[in-house]
Amino acid sequence: LELEVARALRFGHKLSLIIIDVDDFKEINDSHGHLQGDLVLETVAGAVQHVTRSIDEAARYGGDELALVLVETGREGATRVGERLSERMRETEAPMRDGGTMSITISIGVATLPDSAHDLESLVDAADHALLRAKRAGKNQLRTAPVAKPRPDGHRPRNPRRPRRRTTRPR
Repeated sequence: LELEVARALRFGHKLSLIIIDVDDFKEINDSHGHLQGDLVLETVAGAVQHVTRSIDEAARYGGDELALVLVETGREGATRVGERLSERMRETEAPMRDGGTMSITISIGVATLPDSAHDLESLVDAADHALLRAKRAGKNQLRTAPVAKPRPDGHRPRNPRRPRRRTTRPR
């Protein structure tokens, strides 16, 4: 994520982050055990693979959360990916260890660089806050981070890995 954020900032490209939370995951683990929780996460991961491109990156983010990094994807495109994922999960049943199946739902937070954030930290924070709004609104929902206010100096943040250019010639 750090590399993709630096690349997006350097070249002025869009980059979106989606954070996915499995609704009531603790209850699933407590009621059915951690092995069942693993099956639920595998089911969500399969749905993620189905709706994303090969250039997108997915990773487990915390216990019951997944993060998707969508390169070259703006706010509208990321929202569409999130909506397709939500729809896919509504149509998908997770297998149960005892042979049955169970319905699972997810909540989704979406944020986009530079629309919702100016750097790595604010991108993660914006997606996380959007996810929290989805959970508070009743779960099984998608929320998109609001468009961020421009920085007061009007400039985008400097990539910390890239040295500053000299303004004067060396002697």
